[in-house]
Amino acid sequence: MAKNLYVLYNLGTRGNIRGKAAEGFIRPTIMQFFTQRPVFEEIPKTNELLGYTDDLCEGGAAAQSTTPSSEYAASKAFDNDPLTFQSTIFYMENPWIRYDFGEGNEKRIEKYTLAVSDAPGADNLNMPKDFKIFGSVDGSSWVELDSRTGETFVQGPPREFFMENKNHYRFYRLNSYANNHSGLSKCIQIGEMEMMEAIYG
Repeated sequence: MAKNLYVLYNLGTRGNIRGKAAEGFIRPTIMQFFTQRPVFEEIPKTNELLGYTDDLCEGGAAAQSTTPSSEYAASKAFDNDPLTFQSTIFYMENPWIRYDFGEGNEKRIEKYTLAVSDAPGADNLNMPKDFKIFGSVDGSSWVELDSRTGETFVQGPPREFFMENKNHYRFYRLNSYANNHSGLSKCIQIGEMEMMEAIYG
């Protein structure tokens, strides 16, 4: 439970603060108590969720497990263009796509979105059905942050996903384990992926 803050005000001198915010109460001196009519005003301190930032995937570097051609590079999932998409194939390993925010620019991501591309040839059934999100500080050791199964997508507004994340990571990676083609298609296509931090107050 968040602790409350209390501030001591001197009402006799036009509200000038005689104390400073601290956990618990600020104890007035004997002179202040008898001469300056001190009053304690409670200032609540909470961890209330106020909302989320805009998409933070700008200026970083994207990578993926395989790239059929430059037309379907990992960067296409982060270019804010509804007419492009990235594509990876199931070859030797499960497809993954990774975003690097850069050294010293770690993020505490708690929301992400996935969208189907509007481009001709994009197939909503190639969006990831079963997938996991991982975070890493060094790009080598990964921590699982979210796991989804049985997800479906249609063209239109992006789908929003929320996850609990207590740490800041430089790298985030989405690993795909199946699409919705029931084994008939061996690729993953993501039109757009966005990542956001939570804002608390």
